[in-house]
Amino acid sequence: MTTELGYYPGCALSGTSAEYGKSVEQVFKALGVNLVEIPDWNCCGASSAHMMNKELPVALNARNLAIAKENNLREIVTPCPLCSEGMLGALKKMASDPEKRKEIEDIIERKINPDIKILNIVQSLERVRELWEPKLKEDVPNIKVACYYGCLLVRPPEIVEYDEPEKPAKIDGMVREFGFETVDWSFKTECCGGGFTMSNAKDVGMLVGKIYENAIFHGAQAIVCVCPMCLANLEMRVGEASKKFGVKFDLPIVYITDLLGLAIGMEPTVLALDKHLSDVSSFM
Repeated sequence: MTTELGYYPGCALSGTSAEYGKSVEQVFKALGVNLVEIPDWNCCGASSAHMMNKELPVALNARNLAIAKENNLREIVTPCPLCSEGMLGALKKMASDPEKRKEIEDIIERKINPDIKILNIVQSLERVRELWEPKLKEDVPNIKVACYYGCLLVRPPEIVEYDEPEKPAKIDGMVREFGFETVDWSFKTECCGGGFTMSNAKDVGMLVGKIYENAIFHGAQAIVCVCPMCLANLEMRVGEASKKFGVKFDLPIVYITDLLGLAIGMEPTVLALDKHLSDVSSFM
C-alpha cells in the first residue's frame, strides 16, 4: 500500500534550491511515498511579509492550509524550516484565537482546519522510518558530518515545539542511523546570516566563516543542512568567509535527504548532488 502525504515545496525548493526539491522528491519516491503537492499553493511570506502587514503571513499560510484541507491532505511535508515555522505559527494563532481565525477565513474566503499536521523534513523522514530502515546499506562514504540545524528548525520553541533549542540532537541521531559518523560541535544552531546574503555579504561571510571554522575544528569533513537558505549561504559565501579567515574553506555541504538517498543506494545524480556549488565529490 502506497503511503500518501501532502507536500509543500515552497518557493525555494521550486526555484533557487531546486536541487533540494529534487533530493526530497526522489528520496520519497524511492521509498514508495506519494507526495501530493498542495494545488495552487502560494508563498508562505517568508521573512518579508510581516514587514508589510502583520496579518499577511498568517493569511498566506492559512490559504495553503485551507487548500490542503479541501484536498483531504492532513499531514504536510514542509522541508524548508522557514515555511514550516510560518505554517505552525499561523495554525497556533488561529487555534488559540477564534476571532482571529474567523477574520483570516473571511480574508482568504476559505475554511481552515486547525488539525492539520505540519512535518519538518526530519519529522517527515521519521514518519516513514519503516520504509527506509530496511533499505539501509553498510557501505556509506566514511565521512564525519557536522549536523547544522540553523535558526528555525528548533526555534522559536513555543511555535515549533521540536527538539532542544539550545542543544538539539534529532538530526545527529538520524544521520548516525544512516551510517555516517557525526561530530559534536558548538555552532549547530548559530545563524548563517539568513536573508542578508545579498544585502550584507560582508557580515554573512563572517558568520559563515565561524560555522566552517568550528565544524573543521571539531573534525567535520562535511556539513549537512535541512534549510535551503543555510545551504545557499554556506555554499555562496564561502569565498568571503575564506578571505576573512585567511583559510580556504572547502567542506562539502549536503542536505539530510542526500545522506538518506546515498544510504539506501541511490545514485548521487538522481539526488542532484551534481548541482551543488560546493565540492561534493567525496560523496559521489
